Amino acid sequence: MIDWDESTEIAALERIGGKKATSALRQALSNEDSHVRRRAVESLGEIAGEVAIPTLRRILSDKSSGVRKKAVEALEGIGTEAVIPALQQALQDDEPAVRERTVEALGQIRTEATIPVLKQAITDSEFTVRKRVVETLELVGGPAAIAVLSQVLNDESPNIRERAVEALEQIRTEASIPVLSLALKDADSSVRRRAVEVLESIGGESGVLALSQALLDESTSVRRRAVEALQHIGTESVIPILSAALADQSPLVRRRVVEALEEIGSAAIVPALRKAFQQGS
Repeated sequence: MIDWDESTEIAALERIGGKKATSALRQALSNEDSHVRRRAVESLGEIAGEVAIPTLRRILSDKSSGVRKKAVEALEGIGTEAVIPALQQALQDDEPAVRERTVEALGQIRTEATIPVLKQAITDSEFTVRKRVVETLELVGGPAAIAVLSQVLNDESPNIRERAVEALEQIRTEASIPVLSLALKDADSSVRRRAVEVLESIGGESGVLALSQALLDESTSVRRRAVEALQHIGTESVIPILSAALADQSPLVRRRVVEALEEIGSAAIVPALRKAFQQGS
């Protein structure tokens, strides 16, 4: 029987590699010292590759959260789609730090095959885990990620919902616009304002149409930001939308509309708009 009192022996086995080293490392996984078990897990993942997945999956039930976390990291190191079922299991861990590290590992695989698993974690009880899910969906990207981010907009935390909107900005595609339109109806004005900013960055006619909804927002700051977004897009199609906003109840918004139209260069209607603005003021 190998004496596992010294973790340096594990390092030696890692350098040796092969079936005998793998077998010896599996013995170390039964050691009472969690430090030894953690080191054995790390080495096993490095030298055994996919062959180690069943063993690493068993280690996800280890009594030490540190060992379980190392198993997740070893699975991440293997990095193929074959580890996804094991990582799905790790998302049920009692320790939030292990679940968060699992989400991060799924993000490193960077394949749409991880998205159904990530979807399960959007209702995690821990804020940090849910936030990590959003960040991971941003990394993976694609239509499937956008669909899950639309569900994140139902999260109880406005910070998570705003982070989901920011993720859509990084994915940056017109396919995100229907989801951003939903975010314009969020109960929190900071989320709605962030959605306006993301729609500005995406642009396009679909973006302009969504921004026209934001001009009806109850928040003056959101409406004013929508005017600025439409000014930045600056196409002819925004002119009638901005012109209609001159009837806004806020003089700050109306003044910003005039400035936007002047910047866009619709000189023919600016004098009339200025007159209407002055009368309305």
